[in-house]
Amino acid sequence: MWQVQLKSTEVLHSRGYEVQPIYGAYGRGKSGYPADDIDVLVVRIGPVDAWYVRPIAAVALAKNLRFYPDIECKCTRWEGYREAWRVMGEGGRQFKVQRSFVGSPARA
Repeated sequence: MWQVQLKSTEVLHSRGYEVQPIYGAYGRGKSGYPADDIDVLVVRIGPVDAWYVRPIAAVALAKNLRFYPDIECKCTRWEGYREAWRVMGEGGRQFKVQRSFVGSPARA
């Protein structure tokens, strides 16, 4: 079974959409996601219905991730992960993705 963290944004900031691949724990501050907690980070950019599927190893040291799904930009380093559902199919694992957005995800 895949451990997936979903992040979503609707806000345009400096021509791009930004998310932070971190979580907050009461009394412990903010931390990045360790590779043994999640396998994949999925980012949804709401206004353009764009999805990015990234292995956690590709996010390891990033504090902010900025996406430019609807403009031409020289900073397209994450475009290779756009709609990259194949990332979850690596290693012979089977998966079914239901792409619906019903609210804010909560971290258990």
